[in-house]
Amino acid sequence: MKTLRILTLAAAILTTAVAANAKEKSDSLDISKQIQSTIQVPEKFLNDDAQSRVLVVFSIDEYGKAIVHEIGSNDEAVRNDLSAQFAEMSFNAAAGMYSIWLNFKTL
Repeated sequence: MKTLRILTLAAAILTTAVAANAKEKSDSLDISKQIQSTIQVPEKFLNDDAQSRVLVVFSIDEYGKAIVHEIGSNDEAVRNDLSAQFAEMSFNAAAGMYSIWLNFKTL
């Protein structure tokens, strides 16, 4: 009987972990789609043929506002542009830390 109770508890924990992981993936996908539909190409990339990949690390607070912690670019204009864009975004996702790679290519 004790073994059955331990197995039932282990199954319940595993189910909870899988459900939480699925929720995180769903939130991440929603966040990614929202960023893709909202983000504008930084001004710097509009003048030339350019290609750049930028990592943005941000958190979402309990009110859904994005707080940028790091932008992986050496160009201050790109960092400022992306920081301003993220500051205007509002998300319906769970509060937490997130990161996204943004690929910019202008021809």
